[in-house]
Amino acid sequence: MAHIDLYTPVAHIWFLKSVPSRVGLLLDLPVKKLEQVVYFASYIVTDVFEDKLKETQKNLEDTYKVSKAEMQKDLQKDLNDLRIKKEAGEIKEKDFKVQEALLMKKIDSLTDEFEELRAKLKMLIVGEVIGELDYRVLKDKFPHVFNGGTGAEYLKKLLERIDLEAFIGKEQDELKRATQMKKKKILQKIKLASNLLKSGQRPEWFILEALPIIPPDLRPMIQLDG
Repeated sequence: MAHIDLYTPVAHIWFLKSVPSRVGLLLDLPVKKLEQVVYFASYIVTDVFEDKLKETQKNLEDTYKVSKAEMQKDLQKDLNDLRIKKEAGEIKEKDFKVQEALLMKKIDSLTDEFEELRAKLKMLIVGEVIGELDYRVLKDKFPHVFNGGTGAEYLKKLLERIDLEAFIGKEQDELKRATQMKKKKILQKIKLASNLLKSGQRPEWFILEALPIIPPDLRPMIQLDG
């Protein structure tokens, strides 16, 4: 049987969008997020280097504290200058309040930027699906902290790492503590992983890298209307 090697891996719709999604059960992701990755709309995190992440979080916080202290020092000087000008009658009370508000807004902007970056760093968890804008910001500022990408090949990387025996053991432990609502999904995970293990199949085979070509003599004939 011949085959066609694909330029890039693709996710078979049977394994992606069937109910329940086979890929979704193994990666613990809803179909909607899987589709965003497969159709190159979002990115998925495949590696997070914890030591570098902790170091980056600490450096970010230290930089923020230093920058805030320096800014507060500069702002205090600017405010004192404004008060002197107001008392001297060089600027009106209304103008003083406007300029004071603008100066204080700088501190708020610095804090907002810090909080936004800190929140983005917390998104860095293996298997987390991230929007394109957030991913580009993280990759631009913290490329050494994580790896990730978009497309079915990155789902394949995560599926390749699954140890089916360990996966089953983990889910069986989770089943003992799970609520009634969660038990159904956990049982589906255990059944899928057990079937793969018994049949000698691997999770990453849900992602195709080649398409088989059936010889013409074996292809089914389809009756067309008219």
